[in-house]
Amino acid sequence: MSQPLTDRPHVTRSAGLTALKPIPRSNHSLEAKLLLAALLATFGFLVATSLARPAAADTSITVTVGSCSGGGTTYCFNPEAASGTTGAPVTWTNQSGVGHTVTLCDATNCPGFPGNTGSDTFSLSLGAANGSTASFTFSHPGTYYYYCMIHGYAAMHGGITVTAPAPAPQVPEGTAFGLVILAGLTGGAGLLWRRSRRRVRAD
Repeated sequence: MSQPLTDRPHVTRSAGLTALKPIPRSNHSLEAKLLLAALLATFGFLVATSLARPAAADTSITVTVGSCSGGGTTYCFNPEAASGTTGAPVTWTNQSGVGHTVTLCDATNCPGFPGNTGSDTFSLSLGAANGSTASFTFSHPGTYYYYCMIHGYAAMHGGITVTAPAPAPQVPEGTAFGLVILAGLTGGAGLLWRRSRRRVRAD
């Protein structure tokens, strides 16, 4: 069985004599530790950044029987004025026992409504059975008003204000600099270790 490279004796010849000179085992544990430290630091930084970024929350709206304070006389989208985030689904759940639609308002079908400020369009069908759902994910921020095509704007309507998700946290300047230094130390340690191995072999 062949010996590991670092354990093999090095043969030197002097005045016709052959002597076996063991090659010292290089101390490369420092390189391994620095590399591990760099990897752990980078991984920890990425995890901390991910946790610091607030997750976009889904929005839930329930359709119920009865009038709302400002969203209809027969059925209610609850909450009447909801909030959502681009990229996160908005789900309407029917608890009225009657079928509905969730349709973007326009001036013809929603007389007197304030107007939409976003550019998304949608018209969803909501089944009559309690627990039926319909979902839509907004791509553009804005305030959107919607109604039911079956029962009309006066009978039921609602609104949702959609905003962009919070921006990712900025990388602290000191943290980024520290990662660069740590990576440089790791690379330098590796280079020194390789040079030391070449010198040992040359000797």
